[in-house]
Amino acid sequence: MGERRTLKTIISEHKIAFLVIFFLIVGGSFGTFFVFDVLSARNPNRIMLATTTSTYDSGLLDYLLPEFTQKTGIEVSVLSVGTGQALVYGESGDVDVILVHSRSREDTFVNDSDGQTPFGINRACVMYNDFIIVGHENNPAELLPDDNITIVMTKLKEGIDAGNSTFYSRGDSSGTYSKELSLWSSINIIPDVEWFIQPEKYTETGQGMAATLQMSHQDANNQGYTLIDRGTWLSFNDTYTTLKILAESVVGEDNLLNPYGVIPVNP
Repeated sequence: MGERRTLKTIISEHKIAFLVIFFLIVGGSFGTFFVFDVLSARNPNRIMLATTTSTYDSGLLDYLLPEFTQKTGIEVSVLSVGTGQALVYGESGDVDVILVHSRSREDTFVNDSDGQTPFGINRACVMYNDFIIVGHENNPAELLPDDNITIVMTKLKEGIDAGNSTFYSRGDSSGTYSKELSLWSSINIIPDVEWFIQPEKYTETGQGMAATLQMSHQDANNQGYTLIDRGTWLSFNDTYTTLKILAESVVGEDNLLNPYGVIPVNP
């Protein structure tokens, strides 16, 4: 738990605000649906929540859920998976609530499609952070603080092609992986085609954010880069001290914004 202390310190400074947001979302804005429909369909004393590994790894839920249980008497069981898998659990009715970060897929989840009943009741934006790119401080791709994301992705591609950079990708159905693919697409790159079966250039970990960050840190040539949400980074940056933030949003950019939506599953 020590590696999560940094974010918990931040949260503790705004504890009331975080709690108010959480209670409004799961007990206020959707109170009628949530309490009478969702809980009546399952154990009225327990909520099944599917959320992202980045949310879980940030330590946020460890800090908030005990307070929620103490005040409501409702236990919350958490499934920590990628956004894609959380949506699948929601579609199959295996969970009561999802907390994810892939807006287009969230909108599909709550909208009526072809006359079918939507999987989700409604969506509310509960919080946001942003995506950043971290790498070893020697920074072989020579990313600069004022580089916009197009320049950053171009430099990463050039570094990968030159053999002095390796990109570590989630390679799953997570919101982070979806964002990564959109960033590569912005420079007309499809990683699975460009670097097919070349793990020394592009490695798909197939794992969560914390594990992917660890693999970037352990890169044998100290040339690993990865895309990560800032919340998870704040939880682990004291552990992986050789990694630094090498790219983030510059003034006028918003395509690294990372909003999270909470959706009660339609019972």
